[in-house]
Amino acid sequence: MHACRRSVAELAAFDHPRHGELPRNLRPEKVAILIGANDFTHGRELAIDAPLRTALSVCAIIRHVRHQGLTAPITLTKILPRGKQWPKGPGADATRRANALLEVLVKGAAAEFKVRLVDCGGRFVDGAGSINERLMPDRVHPSPQGYAEWDACLNADV
Repeated sequence: MHACRRSVAELAAFDHPRHGELPRNLRPEKVAILIGANDFTHGRELAIDAPLRTALSVCAIIRHVRHQGLTAPITLTKILPRGKQWPKGPGADATRRANALLEVLVKGAAAEFKVRLVDCGGRFVDGAGSINERLMPDRVHPSPQGYAEWDACLNADV
């Protein structure tokens, strides 16, 4: 059984919220997903299963996109660096573990999922590894310049 298929059954117990259905006439050529950073806030990153829950939630979102009938290739971005303590602290550790799990899940996904994983995190940190506040002023969410950097990353190896 493929990892993304298995995770949906496991996620049923987590009651993952959906923010609405996609428009039925939506037929994009590509789908880009940037998600997961908020899962490591307010102490949630300290839970032993936080990286696993986050990675499985991301997988469930990909499955939801497919169940909505979208067949376009998906580019999933690894969870970006986040938080005041980056590159140290429990949030950084949880992010790295979740990203490692995403690598495993995406590699194990069925071919029909058409998912590509990209690592854009290096673009959001300076030479010392600290978050570039011009690109992420609150150290969590990209600024307009940060979104431009993310777009450049998505298209760098396409």
